[in-house]
Amino acid sequence: MSNNLIAGAAIDGKKISSPSHYQVAHISLFPHNPGDLKGGKIDIKEIVGRINIFESITQASILVKLMVVDSGNLLETLRISGNEKIHVHLYQDIHKPAIRKEIDIEVYISDILNYAKPSVGAQTFEIQAVSKEALLNQWTTLCSEFDDSVTNLVESVCQSHLEVTKGEVNLAPTDANEKPGGGGQIKGIYPNLKPFKAINWLTRSALVDGSPFFFFDSLRKNEKGVSKRQLQLHTYKELIKQPIIDTFNNIPFFQEKERTDEKFYTAQLRKIKKMSSDLNISTFNNIAKGGYASTTCWVDLSTKEYEEKEFKYDEKIKPKMEENNGFPSFNKKDFPEGGKDAKKIYVSENSQAYGGSTKNYHSTVKENAGEAQAWMVNAESTMHKLVLAGNPDLYAGGMIKLDISKAVDKEMAENEKSKSDEYMSGIYMIRNLEHKFDGQEYQTIVDVVKNSSKLDLESKVKLS
Repeated sequence: MSNNLIAGAAIDGKKISSPSHYQVAHISLFPHNPGDLKGGKIDIKEIVGRINIFESITQASILVKLMVVDSGNLLETLRISGNEKIHVHLYQDIHKPAIRKEIDIEVYISDILNYAKPSVGAQTFEIQAVSKEALLNQWTTLCSEFDDSVTNLVESVCQSHLEVTKGEVNLAPTDANEKPGGGGQIKGIYPNLKPFKAINWLTRSALVDGSPFFFFDSLRKNEKGVSKRQLQLHTYKELIKQPIIDTFNNIPFFQEKERTDEKFYTAQLRKIKKMSSDLNISTFNNIAKGGYASTTCWVDLSTKEYEEKEFKYDEKIKPKMEENNGFPSFNKKDFPEGGKDAKKIYVSENSQAYGGSTKNYHSTVKENAGEAQAWMVNAESTMHKLVLAGNPDLYAGGMIKLDISKAVDKEMAENEKSKSDEYMSGIYMIRNLEHKFDGQEYQTIVDVVKNSSKLDLESKVKLS
């Protein structure tokens, strides 16, 4: 089962040599009425055959799935009805390099699904569990006024309704609130929204210097090097400026070294086991979405003013591509001049709702809507799904680099000046991530996206 060290993994006692190996310290379930259970909990790791941990930059809570194979009548015995706490602790004691990696999370049962009885004496089912904040989110609705900066408002909602301690949310830089057109002071009323919905509603119109906000939950290393849950609030521009976590490759003709060699472990960790994708490369579709040009049409209902603001990719986003992969992800040859009518964004505002000097919910949108729309369209100009060896160091919102080999045979590859495919290689953001422990192997599966190209797509074609 998943609690055992994988066969052939041990080198030095309980240490492992491959990132695909792992151990489960415990999976503790805390029944609502524990009776005489020691510590009020029971370790169910022996009956859990698969563990999946999901996180995403679009997801306010991580999701944990446990596949249970039970011959002890667990549901009836423990009176499981939902909302019970589960504490999952997994780790890797690595031989070379001599390091320890851990995942330690507490979640609460949200669903019990996919029940079956494969035999008279056994039952199988799937436990799904979410964060404590997600559980508390279900218990309250916001219908109150607000008057503060977006980051302060998000932190306030987390503290007052989700029992998050001050400082526990990894917030975007405080100076983001003071940037032109940014969050600043905004005033309004929450229109009967759950806390997570209220945060999403706030961040949807909080466009800091043309950059959208993301509020999400992910596993991050703490000061002790243990990967634990932490809520994140970041602007898109802040996310793409993060340091590169690591570089991953699919370089062929890999020759395995000795199992005890530190380089062998690192090579496995950085190896792309499988790569597949819909690619999502479509200048055709991105034109209509406002990826390259748009017009924001703004009307102030209180003053009856009307204004149009044109957005151009070349003016706002292209100069910033040097910070990413260097070039736009499209070729603008044959683009019509201007192109401002490709996408119309309509914004209404009531600027006098709280007096002329107080910003309301829509105040920041008109200056930044076009650029924010283009960032989001181009953010996924190329996307891939990668299967990697187990890696607790990766997280949603993190930046990685891909070194993808050219699709040529071995003889041609040896004659190439550069063996990397610059079309597919480059800097990517992790959009979605899954840690998968199936009792045989630990894999990390990521959906990665990039907003720019390492290859100048407007350069001349060279066949030799």
